[in-house]
Amino acid sequence: MPSSLLDLEQAGTLDHLGLFDIVYCYGLLYHLSNPEAAIAKFASVCRGQLLLETVVSLGRYPEVQLIRDFVSNNQAVSGIGCRPTRPWIMQTLTRYFGHAYVTRTQPDYPDFTPDWVIPETRLIYRGVFVGSKYPLSSSELLSELPDRQPVFKAA
Repeated sequence: MPSSLLDLEQAGTLDHLGLFDIVYCYGLLYHLSNPEAAIAKFASVCRGQLLLETVVSLGRYPEVQLIRDFVSNNQAVSGIGCRPTRPWIMQTLTRYFGHAYVTRTQPDYPDFTPDWVIPETRLIYRGVFVGSKYPLSSSELLSELPDRQPVFKAA
């Protein structure tokens, strides 16, 4: 299977990659200075779902905070990253995919908070989202942002 090196900070389309049923974007969005442009590009080549995990900022309004990423080989190439709020992600996924969901539970990992009302103090907060070109029906996905997302514990 061929691979491509992409710089999502650059103008241009992803059309040369073809169409995909699922686009997987874990740990990338918050390293971009224009997350909306990236989501739009993903939507243009996706006919199904975008699976998205990203660092988010706390807040009840759709906002994106730009931040300076420290210079490292696993940080923002441009030096500017972002921290979108959960409402911004849901709104933007709905705009480009038609449907947006958040997982009912959070992964059992310290960066994922189960309480969005009074979260524990930490450096970063993460969330898992799904953008979909058609409605999904699953008890594990919510179309409205919950105040609490219990931690998923494997049996």
